[in-house]
Amino acid sequence: MFKYKAETDFNNSHSWAEIGFSITGNNARFINSKLDKVLNMAEDIGLAQIVDTEIEIIHL
Repeated sequence: MFKYKAETDFNNSHSWAEIGFSITGNNARFINSKLDKVLNMAEDIGLAQIVDTEIEIIHL
């Protein structure tokens, strides 16, 4: 069960949804590959139209 929640845009919209997720690791190529797989899975499911995506990899 997930305990952490964060608000994103479209809080009061009944026709739009925004989903956010994160992946952590120490290999940017691996992380980018996993992000691509998640996005491809979301498109393949076809429950909703994906309008925009944004990926940010932060190196610390």
